[in-house]
Amino acid sequence: MAMKGLFCTSSFCLRHVPFSCMIRILHPPLANPAWCRFYSEQLSNTKNTESNENQSLLSNLEFMGVDITMARKRQPGILKKMITHEESLRKFLLAKGASREAIASIISRYPRAITRTYEHLQKKWDIWQSILKTDLHIIKIVERSPESFFRSGDIENL
Repeated sequence: MAMKGLFCTSSFCLRHVPFSCMIRILHPPLANPAWCRFYSEQLSNTKNTESNENQSLLSNLEFMGVDITMARKRQPGILKKMITHEESLRKFLLAKGASREAIASIISRYPRAITRTYEHLQKKWDIWQSILKTDLHIIKIVERSPESFFRSGDIENL
């Protein structure tokens, strides 16, 4: 028996096993009561990490067609935020000529975009429009690389 050298006391179990494990002692009916079988199971929250996420935000994003799994992989912390601007982002991009599929793709690939306010988006758009002139050209760039438009939070330094 591989565990024969272990003691069957609860104080031994608590001192020699990492806190992240829980010890259960089994006494099979035919086993010698002097020796016990030990096994450990990982202590973890039985709930998924998804339980900490903002459920209202998740339902809004699903309604918009966002790939939640991809967004969760890219930036999981964003889905836990209580204050987001996904609706204003959607309205802003629709007004500029983006399709619903493009908006869903942008948010799926760069979820941090939903943290930007409408005013921030408008200021950034004005800066980009002074260079690129047409909304369609800007939308195509944002569709290809959403990070380039949404990444910077410091508009004054642009």
